[in-house]
Amino acid sequence: MNVLSEEVRKASVARDAQLLEAYTRRQVRLAVAKSRRALVSDQEANDSALEKDKRLWLMIATLEKNVKAIGGKLRFVVEFPDRPNVILSLKGRIVGSSKLPPGTPKQI
Repeated sequence: MNVLSEEVRKASVARDAQLLEAYTRRQVRLAVAKSRRALVSDQEANDSALEKDKRLWLMIATLEKNVKAIGGKLRFVVEFPDRPNVILSLKGRIVGSSKLPPGTPKQI
């Protein structure tokens, strides 16, 4: 039976520790890179949603101006199956309803 000397055994243990540390560092670097890619992807999706939101509100504002120019008012009607409808202005204020329940806030 071949028994390793104490020196060889310690060198082997030290080398194993170095390899494990290098592997761990590589795994951490890969995880960080993956996290960065995910963060960038999330940010791009968020920016895209914000741009769509801005375009939507620009279109609504344009529609409101055009409706106003011909003498009308643009409103949103919120319909509930079990409650009266609520009419909102573009600024989110309740401007009408068919009998609001008591305690309903005047601005949403």
